[in-house]
Amino acid sequence: MENLLQVNYLAVLLAIAVNQVIGALWYSPILFGKVWMKELGIAPDSIAKTDAQRSMLLAFIYSILNFLLLAYFIQVVETKCPAKGLMVGFFLGLFSAIQIGINATFESKSMKLFLINALYPLLSYSLGGLIIGVWN
Repeated sequence: MENLLQVNYLAVLLAIAVNQVIGALWYSPILFGKVWMKELGIAPDSIAKTDAQRSMLLAFIYSILNFLLLAYFIQVVETKCPAKGLMVGFFLGLFSAIQIGINATFESKSMKLFLINALYPLLSYSLGGLIIGVWN
């Protein structure tokens, strides 16, 4: 547990901020938001502002937990460089992507939806690992 105290919280905050920006772009009409909503059968005007705000708050809380755990894991495996941080983040993102694929299979979701939902954590964890690895 002593490693948890050695986590660079500034790096974690930066990783969280980058994750939030990527998520905001990823699921926006600029990138994949329209396709994502279409694949889920969600009409843009059906999302209440309070629901969106609640979802964004929960996503932020989950991001805090994700990147604290990523930083802790990077500490535990004694990763001392950005490239290794990137690799750790990539593999954790790959684990997430594979689990999303398993869920998508049983939920009969489209390949488009699977790729949108799976590539986001792969990119996010990879960049988070890189950022945390820089200051490790």
